[in-house]
Amino acid sequence: MKCRFAVHLLGVAVAAMLALSGCRFLTEAGSLLSGVEAPADSLWLQQGDAFVPLANGQVVETASGKLKVRLKPYPARQKNTVEMYIEVAGRPAEGATVIILYEMFGMDHIYAPALAASQGSGWYSARLELPMKGLWELRASVERPGGGDPQTYVLRLRNDADLGGLGGHAH
Repeated sequence: MKCRFAVHLLGVAVAAMLALSGCRFLTEAGSLLSGVEAPADSLWLQQGDAFVPLANGQVVETASGKLKVRLKPYPARQKNTVEMYIEVAGRPAEGATVIILYEMFGMDHIYAPALAASQGSGWYSARLELPMKGLWELRASVERPGGGDPQTYVLRLRNDADLGGLGGHAH
């Protein structure tokens, strides 16, 4: 019974994420990061209408609190763990449901959502498998217990590093 309920909640959360995103994604990487000069294997965080470079492990102030993002390994490879520290109103976001959707630009499908597991003290961790090199968008939806509007963090990452012959394609 608990398992069915959790799967149902995950499905509802994914549907909500798709509705929030409006299912629109830009297809030209150049226009996505215009004005941003950063190495090919970098992270960016959307702040307003702009994407700003985000150092691996950097703490960023957002409208709702603080966010810290770490990728392991870094630079990004085909298989990555993304760790996020989320703080809201000066306190670690405990007991939240964090779902990460990821999509490669120019593709018409979203890869299976990753449900981030709580690591305690505001940290959440999820495993991502990026099947090819290129520019990816990650949308992390954070729903805290007790209600309130879900927070959505939009991240971009580029995994142009060698995929070790695991089927990566250059774009």
